[in-house]
Amino acid sequence: MSEHNDYGTCAVIMCERRKATAVLRKIPPENLEQLINMWSDIAHGMIENYKEEQKATEQKLEATKQFMEKHNISSEEAMQIFENLFGPSTKSKSTFGKVKYRIEVDGKPVTWTGKGRRPNAFEGMSKEELKKYEIS
Repeated sequence: MSEHNDYGTCAVIMCERRKATAVLRKIPPENLEQLINMWSDIAHGMIENYKEEQKATEQKLEATKQFMEKHNISSEEAMQIFENLFGPSTKSKSTFGKVKYRIEVDGKPVTWTGKGRRPNAFEGMSKEELKKYEIS
């Protein structure tokens, strides 16, 4: 069987019972047991990998929560730390690139990439004034 036919067969087996039955009828009965075992092994392996990944993720999350509690770091502060290190998150409103300027107004951070419309907090600032708020 060619690679394309293997994919097509898998898609049929997974999507439509009637078509799957027609495909399976073409397989010699002595090979059906082998096919069932193969699919079962693949499925169990995928489930085990998923469970291990979930467990590792939960452990990392718990370690992160404990670290944040120990060092009294809020989620907002953690997000700001990561933004400063790695740039804005993918959920960030910014589509222009990394944050270049940061200023606090009324206790809230205001950021700007240096492109597009200037936020009000940066309005009227000269290039020299802006340099004070550049993120290294």
